[in-house]
Amino acid sequence: MNNWDPITQLDEQASESAVPSDDVLQQLADEQTRQTLYYLQQREQSATLDEITDSLTGQIAAADERIVTPDERERLTVRLYHSVLPKLDRLGYLEFDASEQTVAEITVPAHVSAFLSATSGKESPS
Repeated sequence: MNNWDPITQLDEQASESAVPSDDVLQQLADEQTRQTLYYLQQREQSATLDEITDSLTGQIAAADERIVTPDERERLTVRLYHSVLPKLDRLGYLEFDASEQTVAEITVPAHVSAFLSATSGKESPS
């Protein structure tokens, strides 16, 4: 049986980084933040806000077996723009250019990457 606990591993390795572990855990507690980071990490290149929104709405549609409404898409875009991406930028995991609506320089620490891999596919981004 595998005794690896992603939360314990995340907390231990986060304590070694410059970012306080409480800040990391608080951000990763949010499902859309995890899905956003996972998408960007898998992409391994810059992305636009629209591309990130498309990915998350696609995941919602697949998980819920329904079409995401334009209002839902707009709320998600606004949340990404005003909350999720700026917070990930402050953590140092990416560079979010709000004026250009682009994300670049994705740098997800190994302990966060391991956590994302362990939790991906086990939840819906809704």
